[in-house]
Parts: sequence; C-alpha cells; structure tokens
Amino acid sequence: MLLELAVENYAVIEKVRVRFHPGLNLLTGETGSGKSIVVDALGLLLGGRASPEMVRTGTDRARISGIFEIAESPALANLLESAGIEMEDREILVEREIQNGGKSRGFVCNRPATALLLRELAVHLADIHGQHDQQQLFSPAVQCDMLDSFAASGDLADQVSDAFRTLIDLDEKLEYDGRLLGHDDSATSQKESRTQRRESKRKADKEEHSAARKEANRRTRERFDVSIPAEVTGYDKSNKDWHEVVQTVDLSRSGACILLRKRVIVGKILYLRMAMPVVLRTHDYLDQTYGTYAVVRWIKPPRDGFRAVGVEFVGQLPPPGFRERPWAAFQLGQWKGPNRRAEERENITEVVEIEYFDESERVIKRDSGLIENISASGVRVCGQDPPECADLIRIIRPKVSWSIFAIVRNRFKGRDGYERLCAQFMKETLVDDNVK
Repeated sequence: MLLELAVENYAVIEKVRVRFHPGLNLLTGETGSGKSIVVDALGLLLGGRASPEMVRTGTDRARISGIFEIAESPALANLLESAGIEMEDREILVEREIQNGGKSRGFVCNRPATALLLRELAVHLADIHGQHDQQQLFSPAVQCDMLDSFAASGDLADQVSDAFRTLIDLDEKLEYDGRLLGHDDSATSQKESRTQRRESKRKADKEEHSAARKEANRRTRERFDVSIPAEVTGYDKSNKDWHEVVQTVDLSRSGACILLRKRVIVGKILYLRMAMPVVLRTHDYLDQTYGTYAVVRWIKPPRDGFRAVGVEFVGQLPPPGFRERPWAAFQLGQWKGPNRRAEERENITEVVEIEYFDESERVIKRDSGLIENISASGVRVCGQDPPECADLIRIIRPKVSWSIFAIVRNRFKGRDGYERLCAQFMKETLVDDNVK
C-alpha cells in the first residue's frame, strides 16, 4: 500500500505531498490541475523512463519519493536480499531523482538502485491501471506467481526454483551430480570410499568374473540407478511428432532405460532432453539440459501401462536418412564383440502355429509361421504380418506336440520383406531334446 507520495520540481508541480489512507482515495480537480502529473510521477518512481523535459523549468533537478507498506512476500524478500537492501518495520522508501541534463538516479531505503530494480520492485508495490497500462498481467514472473498461488503449489515451486539454481551453477551442478551418482566430494569421504572400494573390489572380483561369463560382455559402460525426468520426442508413420515426459530407470554415457507409455519398436529413433549429470555427458557440458538422439535397442512387456525401453545414445545429430523417414526403424552399429547370447541358438526350419496376444493377454490373431532358430531360452520366428500390438506369442509345434508362451523382445523385417519376431520364453524350459 502506498502511504505517502512527495513530488518536487516535477513538470509544473513545485512541491506537493500526498498522504494516503486505507480504502479508496480520490484525487479530484479541474482539467489541467495536475491529477495525471501525480500519477505520472508515481509511474516514474516505479521505474518509468526519465527525460529532462520532466524537470520543472528553472530548476536543476526533480525529486519524487514514496513510502510503501508491504505485506509478507517471499519473492519480494528474496529480491531485496539479492540487492543488499534491508527493510525495516515492513515499510520501504523509494526515491527517484532526475537532473536537467537527463541523468537519473534511484534509491531504495537510502541505497542506490537501478531503474531495472525499481521495475522489479514495482510489481510488488503498486499497480497503475490505465489504458493499456496494466503492469502485472504482462509480467511472466507475476503470471507464474498467480498460477502457483491458484494451484497452492508454493512449496513445490520453491523446490523447483532451488533445483533450477543448482543446475545453472556449474560448481553446484557438479556437486549435485556427484550426490546423484552416489559420490561424496569431501576429502575424508573420498579416502574412506576409495579404501572401501578396494576391499569391495577384491571380494567382488570372483563374482564379477563369473557374472561376466553369463553376461558375455553385454554392457560396455557402467550404468547408474538414476531416476530423472526426460522429454521424449518421436514420429509416427504419418510423419507427425509426438511428445511424452518419461522417467529414467538408469543412465550411462552411452544409453539409458526409460519408462514409456507410447508403443515403439526396436530401431526407432527418439530424441531425449533431460538434466543429464555432467559426468555422463558427451557434449553440451554447460547447458542446463542435455539433448541427444537415441535408438531403441530393446523393449520389455508393459507393466501398469509402462514399458521399460532400453535406448542407446546416437549423439547430437540423427543417423543418415532420419530427416527423410523419421518414423522408420534403423539398424545401427552391428555388434562385433563376443557372442552376447546366454545360450547358443540352433538354426532350424520348422512350420509352426503362432497365436498373438495383446498386453491384456487377449488373442488377437492366429496364423502359421516358421521357426528359424531356437535355444533353451528363446526363439526367432518368421510370421505373416504379425500385429504391431502383439507383446506375447504362443508357439505351437505340431510335430513334437509342444507349445510355449514367449515375450516379444525384438522385431525386424528381413530382406525378403517378412517380419521376424525375437522372443524370450516365459519359463525356464529346456527344449534341446525337442530341437534334436
């Protein structure tokens, strides 16, 4: 609330002091008596543009001052604190001085202040209503405050603001990334953690060695259990883009696992934006968000409406051909390392019956197909136009009176134009005797 306004040597006003009281205050008078000049002076006090024409003729400077009583406001308190200004008795003295040479100076609580600071304070002190002159509704910051106030999300907004300030400060960001990945930056903790890691490493060497055999070097980069939000962009067959905000399950420098509602296929190119820890980035080290193209490598069956999708990062640029066909599936980076399968697959050719099920386990199609290879844990079949929504299949082998359910892990089209499904058996069933 404006308690008092003093104007000196401004326009045609030599000196005037107006005190205001709670409730409605009216300034009345004939045309030309100076009512609008008082309002203009208040606008100048709140950071309006100054000009030498505002100084009263025959004087060297104009001065305007106002005393405001304010309510408690965390945003205003933060603004004053950042400017090094202390407030007493919930009152603020704001002053503006204009010299006849055109220069102007501002003061808040007897401390020098820029016109920008006065404009930032204005939204908390007063609001001038006039033709095309409603200040607060045009302020993005005030719009956000109004929305947060309406949604009663003040505490959540403060948490987001703190997180944002952390992410834009590089030092704090690196410290935050260390905590996120389970590292402690203190010297003592680092020394203790190094000792603990050495001891743990010795004990885990044998376990890691045996686990490496089973894993067959499937993972080339260490992944961290980090859950952060990410925005995913993809394209459907009509060349329309879609967007979904997802949550990561784990992260590494080369890829991630995300929880996705949208149905995608292996080989699909997605674009991800997220607050990636700096230590896991390969570019955009100083940016607030990290953007990268990624190719879908594997997909797990849906659970509670979400699919766990494994993606491998491609980089800042999409693969060749993406601009022309962004909806297509791409075969990138064929594996050239050791055999990654847990069991060897045997190549066979056998006609089978295939039942296709959707995520609610309803049969959506029955058709004949062809087994191309099989092992104790999985199979690859060739089908005739298998449904895209098929997450589960049942393979029936009439020759050996054998059937089993399998989860679809991958699908691709061969050179002959027929689609292949790579599936994992739902049970640990040894089928070697049947294969033989």
